[in-house]
Amino acid sequence: MNLHFTDYPHYVPLEDYEKAISRMIEKLLGHPNIVSIYQIGSISNPGISDIDMLIVFKDDAECKMDPLEELSRSERYIFYHNLYGIEKRDFLNAQQLTFFHNYCLLWGERLSKDGNTLSPEEVQNLKTQTALEYLVKMYISTIVERTYGIVKIRALLLETKAMLFDLEFLNIDSGKLFDLVKTVVHWRDHWFEQKPDRKSLNKWHDTFSNELSESLRIMLQSKKFYLPEKADLHIARNIRLIPAKHLDHSHKGTILPSALGGILGRKYFNLQHRFNNFDVYIPTSNFLNCEIVKKRFDLLKKMKSYNDTYLDYFSSIGTSLNII
Repeated sequence: MNLHFTDYPHYVPLEDYEKAISRMIEKLLGHPNIVSIYQIGSISNPGISDIDMLIVFKDDAECKMDPLEELSRSERYIFYHNLYGIEKRDFLNAQQLTFFHNYCLLWGERLSKDGNTLSPEEVQNLKTQTALEYLVKMYISTIVERTYGIVKIRALLLETKAMLFDLEFLNIDSGKLFDLVKTVVHWRDHWFEQKPDRKSLNKWHDTFSNELSESLRIMLQSKKFYLPEKADLHIARNIRLIPAKHLDHSHKGTILPSALGGILGRKYFNLQHRFNNFDVYIPTSNFLNCEIVKKRFDLLKKMKSYNDTYLDYFSSIGTSLNII
């Protein structure tokens, strides 16, 4: 399949990241209800990496400030998505039930929960659920990309590398899918020296799409994947998950010419979404059958509800899929 590639990353000096972080901290400190400011992860590939920032607020606090407002174009490139926001009490609980990693305190109170009260089995159940959610997300992304005929390169580089953590959670450290992900990691590390040509990108995407689909199909027959008990579940305006015996998908709609993606940019995907719908059929179990996964869903749902009401411009820590 001949795909159209867009949103190529451009190099950004590390000092620009540092300046953007400092300016963001200065902006945030104008709000009295902030307890701590954390950066999540590191800037491993300047120009490709984005900044993940988590803001911890006082319990029951409200913040109507948009931290991304009035950012320069270069700063908006670095802050690829919204900042995360969370109450202090929920942050302590989330450290046990979610797997955001590499917290680096930038300002404020250092928060940590004492000890891990979960059993090894509970931890593995959470890891498996978290990993499968991300792989399903990637499966859906490849379906949409190949249907529309367009791939956003920076998103591909960011999201595919993140799969390494999920494969680790599933105890996968070899095989074709693992090697395909490692290929993208290599591309990231050398992107501004020697990026792959379009033929290589096309070939990789073809192989990755097939391998991910087959690997996920096998995993979902042997591992339990939990979702809320609903007949079907919309994870986007035009995408819904439907419980089924086997992994599959269907599509209805009208495809616009992929060449328009290079002209319209991100608007192209939004326009395509208006004219196309996807059903993803997936083997599922009800999370009521797994107490620790249910506990995680309950916490994520609580945090999202809080942010929707009191932290308008901050994303909540959630699942890779929009299933809360």
